[in-house]
Amino acid sequence: MVGTLAMRPGYWLVVLAVLFTTRLGYAQSDADRRAARSAARQGVEAFTKGDHEQALDLLQRAEQLVHAPTHLLFIARAYAELGRLVQAHETYLKLVHENLQEGAPKAFFSAQDDARRELKALEARIPRVVIQVEGADPREVKLLIDSAPLSNVVIGVPTEVNPGRHVVQASAPGRSTASVEFVAEEEETSTVDLALSESLEGDAEAGDGSDAAGAPMEPGAATEAEAPLSEPPEPAAAPSKKSSAGPGPWILGGVGAAALGAGGLFGVLTLRAISQAEAICPDQTGDGTAERACTSSDIKNYEFYDNQAHTFRTISYIGFGVGGAALVGAATWLVLRKPKKESAMRVEPVVGSAWGLQARGRF
Repeated sequence: MVGTLAMRPGYWLVVLAVLFTTRLGYAQSDADRRAARSAARQGVEAFTKGDHEQALDLLQRAEQLVHAPTHLLFIARAYAELGRLVQAHETYLKLVHENLQEGAPKAFFSAQDDARRELKALEARIPRVVIQVEGADPREVKLLIDSAPLSNVVIGVPTEVNPGRHVVQASAPGRSTASVEFVAEEEETSTVDLALSESLEGDAEAGDGSDAAGAPMEPGAATEAEAPLSEPPEPAAAPSKKSSAGPGPWILGGVGAAALGAGGLFGVLTLRAISQAEAICPDQTGDGTAERACTSSDIKNYEFYDNQAHTFRTISYIGFGVGGAALVGAATWLVLRKPKKESAMRVEPVVGSAWGLQARGRF
């Protein structure tokens, strides 16, 4: 089910033009951008030919390289055409809730508007299932749907599923496992009832050990109280105490990890600022050597994002440097802190029937 945007004459050309001229997203290089444009172009072509599985794969690859709302729109449409309505719903929501920046291409805003319209129609189509479980505390129930874990919080609550055949399985401690197969139809709500009965496993083990408790002793066998006093067993070696380096290296390592995370975050912000600057004043040739096409009113905005990119880059470098140094220091601290060996001497008396009082020790 496609929206009005896909039906407009020449829209495919608009989408491809946007992909060739914009540099929004998280692309790391020109090669990534070229690959994203190629994958998006092939994905759109596959969608128009009805090969929605291929279109979904290509458009998802393009979105991984360069984010664009037009990618998300066609990904959602491909999911819907394949009957994966739940995934289509989530993708539409992601697009609708995206905060587009002022100055973004008009095609991006058009894609978002179409997503809002198509989302309303899709929501009415999604099947739902209400799972009811009897015979166990819902908080102890483990649910599976099509072999995938499902939270027990959904018990009794309408849950969205894709159209088609599904298998729901429920289990709980001390209870037998129950499963039910059902078919979900579009625009319908199904009810699945699972009854968990008490499990019989383990009943046969109830009498284990009773014979040993009540069995008569063999003639002549000495009880523990009647046994002659003999040499006590070898004392167990005291557990070795591993020296701890204390919380110092772990704190230092945590600081290093946090610094690396900050470096990565500001690295992403750097790429975003560069993309925003280039969107305002694009490089006409793409090789970074030609003059940028900027109007006098855009120069101030371009310089703002360009300065912001330089600032974020510097902070990112500092974060990576501090984080790396902290992690190396923490690792060195742990390696150089060797455990101390403890020696122990122990002497204890031993009573023997033949030799009287003896002494035995461990040195």
